[in-house]
Amino acid sequence: MPHPSPPGASTDERAGRHEERLRAAEEAVATSEARFRRAFDESPIGMSMSSADGRLLWVNTAFCELLGRSWAEVVGRRLDDFTDRDDLDMAARIRAQLIAGETTRSECELRHVRPDGSTVLVRLSMSVLSDPAHAEPPLVLGQVLDITEAREIEARLAYLASHDVLTGLPNRLLLLDRLAQAMHRRDRSGGEVAVLFLDLDDFKIVNDALGHAAGDEFLVEAGQRLRECVRPTDTVARLGGDEFVMVCEVASMDHVAPLCERVADVLALPYEVDGKSLTMSASIGVVVGDALHEPAELLRDADVAMYRSKADGRGRATLFTARLRAEAVERLEQEADLRVALREGQLEVHYQPVVSCTDGRVHGVEALVRWRHPERGLLLPAQFLPAAERSGLIAEVGTHVLARACIQLAAWQRTGSDLRVSINMSPRQLLDGAVVDIVLEACRAAGARPQGLIVELTENALIETLGNAGDRLRRLRETGVGVALDDFGTGYSSLQYLRDLPVDLVKIDRTFVRGLGRDDDGALAEAIVGLGGALDLTTVAEGVETAEQLRRVRAMGCDLVQGYLLGRPVPSDELDLTSRW
Repeated sequence: MPHPSPPGASTDERAGRHEERLRAAEEAVATSEARFRRAFDESPIGMSMSSADGRLLWVNTAFCELLGRSWAEVVGRRLDDFTDRDDLDMAARIRAQLIAGETTRSECELRHVRPDGSTVLVRLSMSVLSDPAHAEPPLVLGQVLDITEAREIEARLAYLASHDVLTGLPNRLLLLDRLAQAMHRRDRSGGEVAVLFLDLDDFKIVNDALGHAAGDEFLVEAGQRLRECVRPTDTVARLGGDEFVMVCEVASMDHVAPLCERVADVLALPYEVDGKSLTMSASIGVVVGDALHEPAELLRDADVAMYRSKADGRGRATLFTARLRAEAVERLEQEADLRVALREGQLEVHYQPVVSCTDGRVHGVEALVRWRHPERGLLLPAQFLPAAERSGLIAEVGTHVLARACIQLAAWQRTGSDLRVSINMSPRQLLDGAVVDIVLEACRAAGARPQGLIVELTENALIETLGNAGDRLRRLRETGVGVALDDFGTGYSSLQYLRDLPVDLVKIDRTFVRGLGRDDDGALAEAIVGLGGALDLTTVAEGVETAEQLRRVRAMGCDLVQGYLLGRPVPSDELDLTSRW
């Protein structure tokens, strides 16, 4: 508010003061304009001043750099001259709204074109500087921010969130979205949607033998083959590891089997990885979608069918049925019950005698686990050990059997008995780097001498753990623990194991004993006994159930014998340790 002139001031004095105030106001306006101009010109954000029709009246350096043009090339031209033609209508619309006074500020994203034809994505903010109702034409202030890199980063992050980094295929998130879209199209136009869940068989061998870099190369090639054997509208996704999923729209169920055959054939072609030619099969689970199921449910059911393919021998395709789901639910419940069994002590150890073929004396026993189920009664290993393997509980079950067997071994040793107790060891246990310490600690805790213990491993277990088995078995053997090769003759590298691994006993698989006295002339069993003798190994015939089978294995020169004829597995207090003949 202006200060009033003091009383008695002359006219000249009052006029002088008025002029002084005018100069001060003009200087303030000039200073404000200078500050605005400096902020406008030096702003790191592109700034422009344009007329109502979009003609550029003034721009700053940042605006020129953003367009890749000089100040003289920009000023005097319309902003539309530098805007991508597909964005012109949007830019004209928001400018018209501003000029008409419908809004005081508008913002949009559009593309500006540089002299070389490239585009830069910008966020354009526009506001009116003068009152639209004023007699003078309004001016429009524009602020332009280059958001090209930010949008590229956002697009990259969005891609990574929906795609597998290694293969570039869709991941689970995008797969479920594509599956939902395929189901919607099916509902509108008919046809079928087939979901194929694939797991490469024995892929772990590639990683173990050639390294993970070669394994990654293999997976990329497998994903590319799957992508090329279906239509562009179908989806091939990688869920992780060696698991792939395909979503294929087919005309009818009749097309599903040929599709599976085509996929299997493509994957079976040789791979050139790290200078080596490899082949690979896949276990496939198939489900055909319907409107009653959500995408995640279809994926789950295809996974269930794939595991059935694995269990049935691998390298095959299995169509999902309601029965498979019921079995999967049953397995899940069994795994939960097994955890309770371990926690509440429902697992028991029974012992089956191993008898000397020469004098009938009980030489030792094999410790065999049983589950005293509160509702289903006494369960045999085949009824629950597969669930233990799947759930990862097999090591805990094995440790439980080891502890109980060592306690019983110690009790027999305190009576002066020289009985040896055999326990079965799973591949998961042998893969544990602390397995030797675990065995010795179980003996120490029970007060048992390790010399009375034998660990049994199947040939399949040794195949899975061959890289680690030798050293750990040697360390066990050095402590006095015996090593037995179970199911001998069923693997493809038996002779290699006998030569390279520290084995004390070989147990002839029961399949070679079962036919003795009937159709089988016993040549294989006799050959195994002869091989064991030549290598100074103790031979044990398993599964002896008849007197004729017993007579034949004794005649072959087998050292020990085991089977229902000589004694069934029973609790330790029911075990008959007297001579069998």
